[in-house]
Order: sequence, then structure tokens, then C-alpha cells
Amino acid sequence: MSDSPETAQHFIFITQLVFVAFYAIVAWDWITSFNREWRYIWKAAWTPVKAAYLFCRYWVLAVGCFLLYCFVNDHSLELCLKIYKIPVALAMWNQLGSEVVLLIRTYAFFNRNVYLLSFLITCLSGLIAYQLYVATSQMELLPFIKPPHTRGPCLPVSRPHAAHLLGFFMAPLAYDTIVTVITVGKAIMIRRRRGGPSSMLIQTFIREGVFYYILISIANLASP
Repeated sequence: MSDSPETAQHFIFITQLVFVAFYAIVAWDWITSFNREWRYIWKAAWTPVKAAYLFCRYWVLAVGCFLLYCFVNDHSLELCLKIYKIPVALAMWNQLGSEVVLLIRTYAFFNRNVYLLSFLITCLSGLIAYQLYVATSQMELLPFIKPPHTRGPCLPVSRPHAAHLLGFFMAPLAYDTIVTVITVGKAIMIRRRRGGPSSMLIQTFIREGVFYYILISIANLASP
């Protein structure tokens, strides 16, 4: 594959299109489903799940505009050096919100097992610590490609001979894999113990959990 400036600029342009497309999908989904969200979420009693859901929902809408500002527009080198780490640091909190929702669901599914809760909180704390480490110290600004190389998008890259930016997105995938495996394992144990088809609630929980896992895995794999 050619490493020419034209090729590099092409891939930067594709990356920018992906960010714009992702934000357009999020905005479209919010607009088209707001009536149901208002009926089933906003009017419902406040719970930890509701708070985590709304944080996930609106944090990405709020910070997405800033991400597009950093990644799609051209800026001076001085400005990029000040702000290029900020989008990654902001994005990690949206991932955290979705992981908290998953944690609460799994905790409830395991009948509020405190040992499982402690294990999941420990894993999530490790995930947060690693992502903060990457966001604060393991990234560099992608050099400007377009002549005269004085302006460009503020895109971060991993430091030379490191892949921590890839790890930033793979770490949540590892956490989701752990949660999905233990949840499916629990469902199989329940079904075997009962000696027949599992309840509709368990089937729905597993179906939605696996569907979420597939979607979030695709997002995490596509992000790097």
C-alpha cells in the first residue's frame, strides 16, 4: 500500500466522514425516538439505570459537536496541540456510561450478588484507569498532511512503537466480553436447572444483551 501524502489524506478524509456519519445516526435516532423516550424514560421514576441511560444518550450528543469541530475542521498547530487530547478524554465517559448500564443490568440478573458486583466494579475501575492513562500520556498529534502543513484536523495517534490508542477501544470490548460470557453462562445454568425452556424475561435479557454486545463490538472495532 502506498504511503504517499495523497493516500494519507484520503484515509483522513474517510475518517472524517465516519465521524460525521456516526453523529448523524445518533442525532437521527434521538429525533425519531424522542416521543418514546419521553413516554418511557423521562416520565418514569428516577433510578440508577435511568440516570446512566440519559447520561449515555445526551453526553454523546453534547460532546459530539466538539469532536466534529476538532476532527473535521482545519486548525492551527498551536490550537491542535492544546485540544487534540480532549475529544478522546470526553469520549471515554460516554463509554463509561454504557458500561455502567451493563453493570447494573448484570447485577440485577445475578440477583444482586455483591461478589459479582465487586468483581465488575474492579474490572470497570481498571478500564477507567487504563483509558485515562492513554488519554493523558499515550497520544500524539497526527502531523498535518495538506500543504503548506500549517493547518489541519486535530487527530490523535498513538506514540511511536505503541498501540495504546487501539487498546483504548479494545479495553471496553474486553469488559463487554467478560460480562456477556458470564451472563450467557448464568442463563444456561438456569435453563439446565429448570430442565426446560427459560422464562421469557431471561430470553429477552439474553437476546438484547447479545445484540448490544455485537453492536458495541462493531463500534469499538471500527473506531481505531
